[in-house]
Amino acid sequence: VVIAIIAILIGLLLPAVQQAREAARRIQCKNNLKQMGLALHNYHDVYNTFPPGYRFKPNSPTDGLGTANVSLLPYLEQANLQNLIDPNIPWYLLPPKIARQQIPVFVCPSDVAASPTTYPFIASLGLPAGAEFANSSYAYSMGWQDALCFSPGFGAPPVTSKSGTFAFHSKTKFRDVTDGTSNTFAIGEAASGFPMCSGIGCTT
Repeated sequence: VVIAIIAILIGLLLPAVQQAREAARRIQCKNNLKQMGLALHNYHDVYNTFPPGYRFKPNSPTDGLGTANVSLLPYLEQANLQNLIDPNIPWYLLPPKIARQQIPVFVCPSDVAASPTTYPFIASLGLPAGAEFANSSYAYSMGWQDALCFSPGFGAPPVTSKSGTFAFHSKTKFRDVTDGTSNTFAIGEAASGFPMCSGIGCTT
């Protein structure tokens, strides 16, 4: 009887413990978003614009130079890491050590993806950066069309009125956010670690 009572109490207690842990994780996730929001404001104070969501080398459809996360590193106490990143070379030429570097503010504790994550699709390409990449649990608003589709001439898609605050090569200013920054989606949670390839040529 005593054992049965203990088992019942444990059964009742475990959900409460899990709920308390998840509440703590939620607080950490919200704090990460707050820190990134402050970093965006500080970046804007310096450059009078928000960082672009993604940058490419001129006239190149594949030579991506980095996301807004890279631009925000100095404002998230990660200036030393940014100094190790050459802003003029594509992501796939970065050393594996940098590609695997985990930044706590970019990871929500509720994100169950392994970090770093190994991507077989990238591994098959044999790139200098390797196949393991640290994840980010957050994504930037790119607007109504967030697909990586290139315009004629292989440049990044042009920034239009339908583009989000963080479109490719965007230079959005406070004045461009006509609804006000407190009413406009900038960054949200996005689960990471999912396969990057499916269909023909993919085996995992």
